[in-house]
Amino acid sequence: MTNLPLTRFIKYNGFYRFFYKLYFLKKEQPVIITGVSGSGKSAVCKELKKCGYKAIDLDEIDGLYFIKHILSGKIVPGPLDLTLESIQQHKMLINEGLLKKIVIENSDDLVFYCGNLLEANHLYSMFKKIYLLKVNDDVNIDRLKTRPGNFWQNVEVHKWLLHSKKLLEALICKHCPILINANQNINIVMTDILTSYRYRT
Repeated sequence: MTNLPLTRFIKYNGFYRFFYKLYFLKKEQPVIITGVSGSGKSAVCKELKKCGYKAIDLDEIDGLYFIKHILSGKIVPGPLDLTLESIQQHKMLINEGLLKKIVIENSDDLVFYCGNLLEANHLYSMFKKIYLLKVNDDVNIDRLKTRPGNFWQNVEVHKWLLHSKKLLEALICKHCPILINANQNINIVMTDILTSYRYRT
């Protein structure tokens, strides 16, 4: 069975959990490490690579994410201007077909995918394990404020981000993720993830 027919079959039938688990039954099932902006996904991805694991930062995959204007429904070229008004008028979506293709192509190896699936909440069923990096609000904002640009210093932006954080984490928690305290030093976070992976495998 080639990759394309499988991804089409799953796309049109929608039985993600059953068919992906069937496909990965004798393969290395994928792991996703997710969380809100500033939770440390990219840092974890870099550390996994240093430890010799195969890790993929979803933000670095060309064409995986795209931006849609909410009212018109039109796809717009990115990146957007970093203003609260512009961000609220658009939403970022994920190219589901591309993600499925990448996961299937790498199914012979243990791969840690680090990133967000955004509104495509059903895609979490592709993954054997889901790790949610949990960071408290104060730490989250302090980390985001270190990013360049005035956008990340805006108090109204902080309020909007924390509201979005609450909604996103509620969606992810429906899939019973393994919660990781991401307020800690990156070395402790890595120990928690890898210890949990080995223990639960």
